[in-house]
Order: sequence, then structure tokens, then C-alpha cells
Amino acid sequence: MVVTDEGTPISNTVELAIWITLNVIILLTTLLGDSLVLVGTIKYNAIKQHNVIVAIIQHLAVLDTCAALLWILPTIQVLITGRWELGEFLCHVNAQSYLIFVMMTPGLICLMSTLKLYIVCNPLKTATWSLKLGHKICTGLWILVLCLHIPRALYTILKAGNTIFFDLFTYNCYPNIDKVVSKAVVTWYIAIGTSLVIILIVVLMGTSLALLVMAKRAALRYRQPLRWAGVTTVLATVAVYLFSILPPLARAIANLVEYEISIAAVHACYQIMRLGIMTNFFVYCLTVKSFREFLKSRILGLFLMGRQPEQSGPRDKLAPLLEEQDDASAEDADESDVATEDADAIDVTTEDPTTTESDPNTTAD
Repeated sequence: MVVTDEGTPISNTVELAIWITLNVIILLTTLLGDSLVLVGTIKYNAIKQHNVIVAIIQHLAVLDTCAALLWILPTIQVLITGRWELGEFLCHVNAQSYLIFVMMTPGLICLMSTLKLYIVCNPLKTATWSLKLGHKICTGLWILVLCLHIPRALYTILKAGNTIFFDLFTYNCYPNIDKVVSKAVVTWYIAIGTSLVIILIVVLMGTSLALLVMAKRAALRYRQPLRWAGVTTVLATVAVYLFSILPPLARAIANLVEYEISIAAVHACYQIMRLGIMTNFFVYCLTVKSFREFLKSRILGLFLMGRQPEQSGPRDKLAPLLEEQDDASAEDADESDVATEDADAIDVTTEDPTTTESDPNTTAD
């Protein structure tokens, strides 16, 4: 049985409408945007960057799509109904997928920034790296995260049994770990997790600064202009992730020091975290020129094709040619009329040479 244990549903109608609208926008934008990213990178080579970076972008798109379906969609249901209505199994799926998402997202972004830094520092060594190698690296990360998560998940589910609750502060399902471990262990677990997140933030910021410096040095070394396209994409992805993770981190630190935060502030913290799911699509639109060209040529082309009139018959197809011929003949007629008028004017103004020329005999006289 799923028990709604913590918090109360949002009672303010305006606030509730805002959160529902925001989550619906996040869901639709994520599904549409990540689908375009996957189709564009797999079929049309829409993101023209290093193969390894493209592979990481594809895995991020898959991860964000899963998060939208398993995390955002249940949140919309609870916001509308005020309670969890999807059953115990899906609540377990929601709880475990959320933890996998929390671990995989920073892992992939760390891979992106670190590998981009290595690619910038060693362009000749990494020139032969293929898309297949990038998928192998990302698959290795997936396996590592699952190996770390599955034993913990099984232990928690077996020990806690069917006791699982939905938290109306964070809008996530959690197993009732109070039956598994003591409160002190839970506190230490939160403290260790918070410390790891802080270390991760420091690593990402340090890698980003090093990437800026090394990209500039590499441009000077090889006497080429600095190519900001790939560097900007990585830096923007890191910045968006840091922006989305800071509010929940602040809330976790406040819990450790037993500082009370208002319910509205808690909701805002986790809604900001959800915004990070849909932003990667906009990052690629702003920083990758080839992706913008793909959207213009493919997506806008479909809309323009939909507005074209229906196919016409042979006579209708020849109509533009006939009109051009009519216009050309009309122009020729006008030119001939103008030429005739000019000739008439010349005939009128020209004097008779017999009357104008003087007789040489008369002149002699």
C-alpha cells in the first residue's frame, strides 16, 4: 500500500495551476526536444561535433526522456489528484529511477567535460575516436551506476517490504527506510551524499575553467582560431546542471543543520531541478549551428510543405510559363511601339537636305 506520508497537497489554486502548467511544459518540451536530438544525431548528423561528445549527448537525451516519463508524468498526476494513484509497483519504479537519474546525469556531464578537455589537449590522439567508442564509455557508466544501485535497491525493498510513501514536498516516492536503518544512519547517508555533490560541483567547475584555458592554448599552439562551438556546448550544459542542482543541495544542507524552510520554497527547489531536464535541447539550439540548420531545413520544411497548395493538372502547371510568355510578348510589343514612336519623331524633326544645303553656285555668286 502506498502511503502519502509527508506534506500536504498544494491548496493555493494559483500556485497549483502554475506548477501543473510548468510540469506539462517540461514534459512536452523534453519529449519533443530529445526526440529531435536523437533523430537528428542518429539519422542526419545534425550535431557536428566530436563523435564521443555526440554519443554522450545521445545518452543524455535518452536519460532525460526516461526521467520525463517516470518522474515528471507521475508528478503531474499527483498535482492534479492530490495523491498517488498509480499503484505500488510504479511507486517503486519512480523511487528507483529517480535515484538512477540523480547518479547518471552528473556522471554523463562529468564525462562530457572531462573528455572534451582531453580532446582539446590532444586533438591528434583523439581524432580517430569513433561514435562506437563513445557508446562503449557511456555503457560502462550505465553498468557502473546499476551495479552500485541495484544491491542497495534490493536491500531496501526487501527490508522495508511494501511500506513506501510519496513525499508531497519533493513529489517523489521513497521506501520507508526508517524500518531498515536508524535515523542516525539516514543522517550520515544524507551528509555523505551532500558532500559528494559538493565535490562534484567543484570538479565540474574546475574542469570547465581548465577547458577554457586549454582551448585557448590549443588555438594558439596550432595557430588556428578558437572554435567555440563544442566548448560552448559543454560549458552551457555544465552551467545548466549546476543551476538545477544548487537549490536541492541548499535544501539538503538546511535539513542537516535543522533549518526550517517554507513549503513553497521546497516546492520551488525541486521544480527548478526538474527544469534541468528540458534545457539540453535549448542548449544545442543556441550553441550548435548545424543543429539549428537541421531544425530549419527539416522541421520548418515540413510546415512549409503542409502549406503548399494541392497538386494541379498539366494546364495549371503550364500556366506560369504561359504567363511569362505573355509578359515577354507584351514587353516586346511595348518596345516595338516605343521604337516606332522614336522613328516617327526622327522623321518629323529631320529637315530635307535639298532645302537646307546651299547651292555651291549661289554661294560663289
